[in-house]
Amino acid sequence: MLYLVGIVAGNFVVAGFYGGLLACFIVCVWLFQKRIFLVGVVFFCLGIVRFLMGVGWESGEIHDFDGDIEFEGKIVEEVDVRDDKVKYTVLALEYGGRVLVNSEKYPLYEYGDTVLVRGEIERPGVIDSFDYRKYLARFGIYSVVYDGSLELVDNGGRSFFGELFEMKKMVEGRLFEVFPEPYGSFMAGLLLGSRRGIPEGLMEKFNKIGVTHIIAISGYNISIVVVVISGIFGFLRRQYRVAVSVIFVVLFTLFVGASAAVVRAAIMGVISLMALYLGRDYFVFRSYFAAIFLMTFINPLMLVFDLGFQLSCLATLGVIVLPKYLENISERIPDTFYIKETFLMTISAQVFTLPILFWNFGRVSLIAPIANLVILPFIPFAMLFGALGVVFGKSLGVLGYAVLKIVIFFVEVFAYIS
Repeated sequence: MLYLVGIVAGNFVVAGFYGGLLACFIVCVWLFQKRIFLVGVVFFCLGIVRFLMGVGWESGEIHDFDGDIEFEGKIVEEVDVRDDKVKYTVLALEYGGRVLVNSEKYPLYEYGDTVLVRGEIERPGVIDSFDYRKYLARFGIYSVVYDGSLELVDNGGRSFFGELFEMKKMVEGRLFEVFPEPYGSFMAGLLLGSRRGIPEGLMEKFNKIGVTHIIAISGYNISIVVVVISGIFGFLRRQYRVAVSVIFVVLFTLFVGASAAVVRAAIMGVISLMALYLGRDYFVFRSYFAAIFLMTFINPLMLVFDLGFQLSCLATLGVIVLPKYLENISERIPDTFYIKETFLMTISAQVFTLPILFWNFGRVSLIAPIANLVILPFIPFAMLFGALGVVFGKSLGVLGYAVLKIVIFFVEVFAYIS
């Protein structure tokens, strides 16, 4: 815990906000009463040092350039196709360092391709109070070409990640064949965590009523993967079944893009599976903090700069901590169709994420608990029929379409409320 506080304090050091640094240090002093002051200070300082090391990762001479440039680079991340452009993460081969290149949709290049990039390179800045520089820094990107042109130099050929991204693209294409828009994009969000094609108006309504998390891959999706794989391979011995489940969790995480929130959920899932494999008790608190510690040690910037990771961590912590304290006030809520459980989970997550949401967006959705209570029970059925639609086509996909129709109807109703 003190290591994480140290990372936050490291951000205060960089920003010159010494009042925040002092507040973080007071937490360490408080631990003196717990007789672990020295250990606490060590981890606190380790967090500060790790953050300062992460901020200094602007490796590569490409970040020294500003203005027109031409360089060869390799596409090293999944290609992000938008409605009006394509975003490529390109590793500059001659200079070193990653660059985000925005280009036209056609021709479209793939992961692993070597391309010649031409355009004006610059440092990202603040856009309408949104610090784009910090947002990209967590990916190790410190330079952007906003209007670049690309020319193919060498085809990337076959690779593990290339094949994985190609398979994901095929599944997305299949979803768009089975489901009309915006239902195809909505289903892609539920199954693959892809939000690119969801209309802005619909996304704004999701945000307004506090249900955006339903189209973000999370621990819920990881648990579904574990349950499905365990059922399919139920004929195997427990140890083999656990091993297969771990493999599929890792593959699923890579398949859906391995965002910070997904990786956190996957690590917790793997730890729980390993506890089952070894016949040990599973302690969710230890698993939770172990996952966050491991991720922030590899990339400390995500704790401070990744809003999705912050919300995921706080929501999970709320679900772990609060439900047992809310049991008394929820005694009269019926447990039919998991209504009580859904209510407790929603309230717990909302309470813990409230400060972050208000700080970043300046508003709080008071209708969110009721909206989640109504909408969440439909989501497992939408995912099930969506997956069946990918395999069997429109004959079963129509059921997924009907469920999404109901979900969007309720979204529209709740969004109408001021």
